[in-house]
Amino acid sequence: MCTFLCAHRTITSGGRWPKTALRWTTSWRWMAAGACLTSSAVLLVCSRRHLPYLTIAEVCALEDALPRSKTHNFIADVVEAINPGVVYIQATGRHAMLGVPVMSNGSGFLVSEHGLILTNAHVVSGRREVEVKLSDGQRLHGNVLYVDVASDLAVVKITGKNFPFLKLGSSSQLRMGEYVVAIGSPMTLDNSVTTGVVSAFRGGTELSHKLGVGSAVAHNTFRYIQTDAAITHGNSGGPLVNLDGHVVGISTMKLTEGISFAIPIDHAKEFLAKVDEAEKAKLSRKSAGEPAAGPRGLAQQQRKVLGLTMLTLTADIIAALRERSWRFPNVQGGVYVHNVFSNSPAFKAGIRPGDVVIGVDGRDITSTKDVFEAVERSSTSVQLTLVRGHQVLVMEVLPEVIQ
Repeated sequence: MCTFLCAHRTITSGGRWPKTALRWTTSWRWMAAGACLTSSAVLLVCSRRHLPYLTIAEVCALEDALPRSKTHNFIADVVEAINPGVVYIQATGRHAMLGVPVMSNGSGFLVSEHGLILTNAHVVSGRREVEVKLSDGQRLHGNVLYVDVASDLAVVKITGKNFPFLKLGSSSQLRMGEYVVAIGSPMTLDNSVTTGVVSAFRGGTELSHKLGVGSAVAHNTFRYIQTDAAITHGNSGGPLVNLDGHVVGISTMKLTEGISFAIPIDHAKEFLAKVDEAEKAKLSRKSAGEPAAGPRGLAQQQRKVLGLTMLTLTADIIAALRERSWRFPNVQGGVYVHNVFSNSPAFKAGIRPGDVVIGVDGRDITSTKDVFEAVERSSTSVQLTLVRGHQVLVMEVLPEVIQ
């Protein structure tokens, strides 16, 4: 790099390149841009008439003064900036939806200096209260204010002020191939980091992983972010950020190695706007002396719960799963069971993670929407036809009705 810069530094006294010098074409402009990126010690003035005069010794001396470990670790810079705003969440007690003792954990991140935390609904797992651990080691009591099961989003509030919070970016501006960073607390460990790129965008009809089912869940219109940054169970609810340190998604689940999904931040902004409206309405009722509304959700309605998370199998996802595991069933479509919640209706029926549902009540299904609608139509139990390895099984599941 030093040789390239100094070999073409000769400028005539009139400030012009000699006729024998290299012509400043578009390709050479790109080479100069590359020099800017790979040698931060050198400032190239992209002008047709001027180029800074530096000797090889001067350039190399500047490079020695600014080692690459300090000037090229852009991932470390991002992590250092966002780490204070990421939290670990642990929920223990009885499941408010299913009424059974459970414990769950995951991640979240602060979205306001007043202690508002955004996370996944499945992280708080139906609890009203959770324990929140900050990056500095503080452990605080958290109240679950709002839950949107349909979007798998929840808001937790901790008491205090001047908390470090993350800036929300725009998921609509994301491009395929763009670098992203996921940070969270897998296996209850302190904040851990994974990196990758945006692989694709999946529509709501392709991907759904909800605790409940019904028309609201089945018709999500936003597109999930697919990334090869590893998102584990403990990372769920944590931020997916771009290289500016702006949150572009909420890490949600890992399907298999190299295939993970995040909820786009633009959809989460809509959820937060509804939360803000609900909080203002709550304050208005309080000032009027009216009783406070329940904290469980923005819109109270009955839902039927199977207690599992699911993913519609598209052709490319099936191909990717087969590449990674010879055990994957020989199916052309269906719904992949990603996770089964302990003591849930699906758990009691014997459904396992990795099963592929291909039918409900004797009818073939091709998407999670088909499962949602079939369960919603049912008056009692539903029969799920699924493939496990080389076996085809039929299991009867009695959904739980929740508010």
